Amino acid sequence: MISASDRAGPDTGETSGTHASRRERAHYRSNLGGLPLVFWRLSAAMSIGRTGMFVIPFMAYYLDKGKHLSVTDVAFVIAALGLGTTVGDAIGGYLADIFGRRLAIVLGNLAAAAAYIWLGRADTVHSMVIAALAVGLCYDLWRPGAYAILEEASSDEEQLKRANSLFLWFFNAAVIAAAIGAGFLAVTVGWIWLFYGNAVACICFALVARFALPESRPERRARRTAVAMRPRYLLVLALLTLVCLTAYNQIEYALPLRFAGDGIEPVEYGVILAVNPITVCIVQLTVWGKLKKMPSVAAFAVGMLFIGVGIAITGMGHGFIVHGIHVSALAWFCGTSLIWILGEIAVLGPGMALVTGLAPPGKEASYTGIFFSAVGLSTITASVAGAWIIHLPGLRVEGVYLSGLPLLWTACAAAGVVASTGILVMARPFRRRVSLMKAAKEEIKATGQRERNEPTPSPAAMNSDSL
Repeated sequence: MISASDRAGPDTGETSGTHASRRERAHYRSNLGGLPLVFWRLSAAMSIGRTGMFVIPFMAYYLDKGKHLSVTDVAFVIAALGLGTTVGDAIGGYLADIFGRRLAIVLGNLAAAAAYIWLGRADTVHSMVIAALAVGLCYDLWRPGAYAILEEASSDEEQLKRANSLFLWFFNAAVIAAAIGAGFLAVTVGWIWLFYGNAVACICFALVARFALPESRPERRARRTAVAMRPRYLLVLALLTLVCLTAYNQIEYALPLRFAGDGIEPVEYGVILAVNPITVCIVQLTVWGKLKKMPSVAAFAVGMLFIGVGIAITGMGHGFIVHGIHVSALAWFCGTSLIWILGEIAVLGPGMALVTGLAPPGKEASYTGIFFSAVGLSTITASVAGAWIIHLPGLRVEGVYLSGLPLLWTACAAAGVVASTGILVMARPFRRRVSLMKAAKEEIKATGQRERNEPTPSPAAMNSDSL
């Protein structure tokens, strides 16, 4: 029997190109196709808002160069911002679960717009601290509700992981645009327009969300059932995440000290700040297909290991000679940052499916908010732990004396190993909990309208899995 390929004769360049084109279309269809319409609307609204996120990345620079504050005063303002973020994510999750996802997104962005203008008009250190606390409370209120919408709109875990990964890609692309726009505004029209522009972007986010997104509230039965569920699984995950991200956030605290010691100029440091989101966008497109097939627990474990060890490798390296060519510390950073960027993609992409998967019906936003509160808290623990470790008298490890920054990089690697090991130890309980919650959510979806008029069922079956 002669096959169709045999009848066609030998492959031509055109045929080969057609096959390649088909494979490429199939690749993008498998990654982008089949996602619900609400995902694209939410991503568009978020991209509009985050493209105007001018203030947060330039906060320290603005306080130093624009307001001429002392180092101590800058630290107070930044600490207030971090404290607000830690609390704000949890509040955002609670509001989204009680009053609705869309309403939390809209009100959160409107409140953030007002807070940005307040901070821009503040002229004393005390007023800046209070305004920064307000910004921290408000600017991420939308996020838990957004992830809850993605979880509810996805038909299965594979689609949810694709949605989370692509959502992260849009987020980082918007961050790149915001960094460019913020620098342009600061130079051309002045610092105050960073705050006005950020406020306008938040208002646009709120308007698009109000008219493009459907309102989403947990079923009444889901809310009542979730009251009996204790979030111990989530707290274990959040604690391990805090340990790992305390190492990750050394890119904001300890790496600048390392770069300053290496004589890196401000222009080069600006390039370093842009490397992370740009590399995330590029690398994520490359590894998308493999990450979406990775189980959520495995993605978390591998991601945390890559983050801790990757930060340590980046911090320990210096310029070196390759075949007579000097490779600078900047090039070392750009090369080794791929390790911990892969970890970041794994944790905040496919790994986010684990966070919402652990949540009982009706508590997806609250769980996401608590998780991101741990992320926000890590910005504070990173500076505290970093300063404490750097100033320790030193430690001898297998005949090698470590102190200062080398000791901190060793601690970062240890944090990644500990967090990753903890995830693996909890893998089976995590998977069991996710399976149980998935069954409960499917039952509620199937009987949602009818259950509103029926007595509340006993949550005893779900309580049996509480850790």
